[in-house]
Amino acid sequence: AVLRFDGEGQPNIFYYLASGKLVTATRDENGEWSKRLIADSVGGFSVRISPIIRPDGFWVSFVHWKFHETELHLARPSADASEKYQIETVATRRGPGWRSQLFFEGANPTILYSMNMKREIHLSTKQGTEWKPKVLVRGSHNFVAQQTQQGDLVIAYADIEVKPGQPGII
Repeated sequence: AVLRFDGEGQPNIFYYLASGKLVTATRDENGEWSKRLIADSVGGFSVRISPIIRPDGFWVSFVHWKFHETELHLARPSADASEKYQIETVATRRGPGWRSQLFFEGANPTILYSMNMKREIHLSTKQGTEWKPKVLVRGSHNFVAQQTQQGDLVIAYADIEVKPGQPGII
């Protein structure tokens, strides 16, 4: 689960339900919580969900686990009032997205994510209607990242290609 605050300072919790749904829970003025469906999606407690508040609402990177494979998706607020979110597929092969983090370069969404079957960290940028991936780090799949006020990405990752018995490298 992930906690984020919206533009009015209200808490929003993003999490997976055991029934195979990704939801967001918000609290109203009376202190009552309500859930809204983001997507039919199977996740897990260790999946990193990455919501970011934008002027049009929360954008969320998330994984859909198909037990033998994963898919990395981006949910963005829908311009159509009858739909809450539009879902885009970012990556579908070799275990993408168990860990993902959403950023923006100006108005363009960018997602940093793990490729578990290849033990790589990728960066995928939306260019027009397509997602363009590139390998950033080989020999790793766990990371944390932060975007500076200047827009630069700072990434810390674990090097998992060390010899047995030697300490890991960050």
